[in-house]
Amino acid sequence: GDHPWGQRTMERQAYKNCVEQITLADRKGFHTAWLVEHHFREGRSHMPCNDVVLGALSQITENIRLGFGVTLMPHEFIHPVRVAEKVATVDLLSRGRAEWGMGRSTPMEQMAFGVDGAESKKKMLAACKTVSEMWAQEYYEEDSEYLKFPKRMVTPKPYQYPHPPCWMAASSEETIRMAGQNGLGLLCFSIMQPLEKLAGLIDIYREEQKNAVPVSHVHTNKVGVYTLVHCTESRNKFETNRVWDSMWWWYRESAAFILKWEMAHLPKEAQDKAFPLLKKQADGGIALPPERPGYPAPPDLAERRAQMATGIAAGAFATKAPALETEMAGLRTLRFDAPGTPRGYMLQLHGGGFRIGRPEFEGPFSEALAARCGVTIVVPQYRLAPEGPFPAGLNDALAALQALHAEAGDAPLIVSGDSAGAGLAASIGLLAAAGKAPPIDAIVMLSPWLDLTVTAASYASNAATDPLFGTESAQVAADLYLQGFDPNDADLAGFAPSLISVGTGEVLLDDALRFHSRLEAAGRSCRLVPIDGMEHVAVVRGFDLPGALETFAAVADFADGILAGSFRRGED
Repeated sequence: GDHPWGQRTMERQAYKNCVEQITLADRKGFHTAWLVEHHFREGRSHMPCNDVVLGALSQITENIRLGFGVTLMPHEFIHPVRVAEKVATVDLLSRGRAEWGMGRSTPMEQMAFGVDGAESKKKMLAACKTVSEMWAQEYYEEDSEYLKFPKRMVTPKPYQYPHPPCWMAASSEETIRMAGQNGLGLLCFSIMQPLEKLAGLIDIYREEQKNAVPVSHVHTNKVGVYTLVHCTESRNKFETNRVWDSMWWWYRESAAFILKWEMAHLPKEAQDKAFPLLKKQADGGIALPPERPGYPAPPDLAERRAQMATGIAAGAFATKAPALETEMAGLRTLRFDAPGTPRGYMLQLHGGGFRIGRPEFEGPFSEALAARCGVTIVVPQYRLAPEGPFPAGLNDALAALQALHAEAGDAPLIVSGDSAGAGLAASIGLLAAAGKAPPIDAIVMLSPWLDLTVTAASYASNAATDPLFGTESAQVAADLYLQGFDPNDADLAGFAPSLISVGTGEVLLDDALRFHSRLEAAGRSCRLVPIDGMEHVAVVRGFDLPGALETFAAVADFADGILAGSFRRGED
């Protein structure tokens, strides 16, 4: 069908942005701008003619060096004489500011041009030698395995003598060794690998350079590392500028493209084995199963629910003013509105081990927080297990979020929960980051129950200090909720700014600590509030309990920061 018009307009804007950014970099003293050569890309790297853009830049910049990053060199891509002419022309126009990088590209592009992948490395080096000799000699001719070329004068000659520095793009140890052995600069990547691994590869390159036999007339012993960079005055602006969301988009789109095109020649089994995490990213990281029928609550659980209903009717969890009982997304919902126009909105998800909770549990906490922060808080009654096993409760929470998102518009939107409700909040955060739920601005997790395998060491180490939750009750609740579903970890890239509160004596302490560590490792903003002597979800159960007021103050302070715009969804 017709090419999407939006793609055309975005390409126009992207080229304009590229030129403006590089001219600004020139004024700010950046050393080199490297421009890719890629063909058939979707979503990024739409630049098959880097020589044209570099030629334009040569006339509007003064000092920044202009890098071909890279030219695709196997002979099927382009005749070596065309490379010699293009690079030399940019070098002339820029008065000696060209840097020449070479590469072989990926299978997706190689297949389209009919490149012999098995011979591509040899062809790349052979073409490199050809081009450097075309620059050095008055007349050049060649009769070799890869090129038959009659004696001709190749012009123009480069501005730099004998020619611009030569670089090679490499990612594997084999090609990195090749770059070093042939006296070529190394263009490599920091993405999708630990920095420690990259450092080891650079050490290998340096070692090979000691005995290098340069393939060109210029020996280059430098390393250029391609990475993702965000320029800002302070790291404190990362969230405001949505840095982590941008990185997640880049990885997700890269993964989708690689799986669709660059590994298309491999069977699916080989793709999954080679890049299981890319497959997970391309799928958005999470796929909820279809809903399943559950079964009636056992008598003891039904009795506990009845007792709690009786207690609520008698005044347990009573609020100072009656909550507005309403319906949201077909769910019974309690609503707490602050006077005037709300500063933002919060979806509060009750706890109860997915099996006994009610919105009234959150009444006093929600009423106080709505008044303190000037927000509207809604607490839906999601379906409980075992009648509604996973993902029924999560689907209800998502439906309520969708309705609240429609009401909130551009106002800040926070998802909060305690215990099992915090687990639902975390799940919503993962889905939102993967683009499978409405966007949210922040997440609050109070004594979160996150690991439903019930294997954390704190179940044993804190058994004596947690009278409300234990291994046996957690396992029963998990079994009622999961009913055979296997919980899996998900990718945390793009997870919204969060706060985690937990008592140091809770059996769920390790859940909170481990999730906080994972968020930090993923580069996400997460504030951890561990409180000695605080019992499970004390802030919801009563403000007179140890640690409750401290937790409330932390949540209010965190919410104030979000509402004040320290991070706002939709800002770039």
